[in-house]
Amino acid sequence: MFPSRTWLALAGCLLAASTWPAGARAQGGSAPPDTHWSVHAGPGFTLSPTAFHFDFGAEYAVTPGLGIGPLMQIAADDDILILAPTLNVRYGFDLSGSDDEFVSRLRPYVQGGIGLAYVEKDRRGRNPDDTEFLLNGVLGVEYALTDELALGHGLMFNGMPADDAVGEDFFLSWQLLTFRYRF
Repeated sequence: MFPSRTWLALAGCLLAASTWPAGARAQGGSAPPDTHWSVHAGPGFTLSPTAFHFDFGAEYAVTPGLGIGPLMQIAADDDILILAPTLNVRYGFDLSGSDDEFVSRLRPYVQGGIGLAYVEKDRRGRNPDDTEFLLNGVLGVEYALTDELALGHGLMFNGMPADDAVGEDFFLSWQLLTFRYRF
């Protein structure tokens, strides 16, 4: 019951996001001037289980603060492999009005997503693998080096509420350094 409500809510958000620019133009307005695509990637690690982490994704900025797009997390070490594709919605807080140049280049953000997590424990084949429904949330910050390039850092909370995926129902991803390129 819970996943179907989540999918319905996401479908409504996607529909609203995909029609916003066209609706604004129809009412005599225009889409925001910085509506654009971006790609991002970066290394990090996970806690409980511990593993090297790498994530990459793309995002379409629906409005200057709101973006939507796919994200892929890969976490691996000798004993575990996690592949987690999700569709995420992100909201960035605009601090560009600050008098301090450093602060005006910062963009704290919150992000949430839904998708799947494939978890394989003991990669030598002694334990089974499993795929579960995944919900994630991110708290992070980016610093704009230029209009196109930003560096970031974030904590991603990943939960698998349906069942334990091979004994795992939560993992924390720490994005040490992310690179975002806007175009």
